[in-house]
Amino acid sequence: VTALFAMLQQASKRIPAIGSGERPPQAALRSLHFLLGMVAVEDIVKSADFFRNVWPVILDAFGRSSEGPAWEQEATFLAARAHALACVAYKSSSDERPTPTKVVEDHLTAGIEALRAAPDQQATRSFAAAIAAACRDFATRRESSGLSTLDVEAAKALSDFALDRLSEAIWSCLQQHDDDGDAAAVDDAAAEGLFEVFIAVARFHDASGLTEVLYDRCRLGWMLQKHEPLRKKWLGSLIGDFAETTRLPLLRRLLDEHPEVAGALGPDPEGDGRRGALAWLGLLRAAL
Repeated sequence: VTALFAMLQQASKRIPAIGSGERPPQAALRSLHFLLGMVAVEDIVKSADFFRNVWPVILDAFGRSSEGPAWEQEATFLAARAHALACVAYKSSSDERPTPTKVVEDHLTAGIEALRAAPDQQATRSFAAAIAAACRDFATRRESSGLSTLDVEAAKALSDFALDRLSEAIWSCLQQHDDDGDAAAVDDAAAEGLFEVFIAVARFHDASGLTEVLYDRCRLGWMLQKHEPLRKKWLGSLIGDFAETTRLPLLRRLLDEHPEVAGALGPDPEGDGRRGALAWLGLLRAAL
């Protein structure tokens, strides 16, 4: 394992430094991508030296997205693989080896910056899956009777931190929504990608007062009003992903403020088998 970590670090050093403006050698990129996959094994990510040796390489992979058009394709390629490795690490967390809060905070911060610089569907899906795995782990720890009060508060604080950082980034993108040209398109794509990660965090947030947290502190209502595509994403996720206890009040709020979303959704909103959504919403409305 030590030798594999050393190879990964050497491969990362072969990539030009962030800000150098140099285009990376394809062989170096392929090597780094391959090695990031090689260490994505449970026995390896559980090793005591994993975070110390591998996490700086993961964060550096995210930082490549700020390098501009010459880097964009390679950067998103690496970012998706780095998010996938982080996801394996989060899923391998345990009471004996919990994921440090700082690790997730750094991942979230770097991932947001990367997604804003270079929106990409594959990287977005990998980012959302990784953060969902981390939040699921911390939600389990938050609800565990065996944890100390300090650990429980740390788990709650991480979820709040994630929602705050994501909502701030989405606001920033949408405030530039009315700009013309390619920059506006990038901002819109970034906002939609970040919103998917925002949903992943909200799913595992403490259900108590969640509606108030999302609408009052995170300004979810403003986001949904500002950018119509977010309403469809939000409705589809509420129906397909959220627990019953949190789904109903959030659906009630959404339908009260945007009743048109039911008609716009269609019978299979995400193409993943969620058929009968309109009929389900009709029953929900009757119940509400």
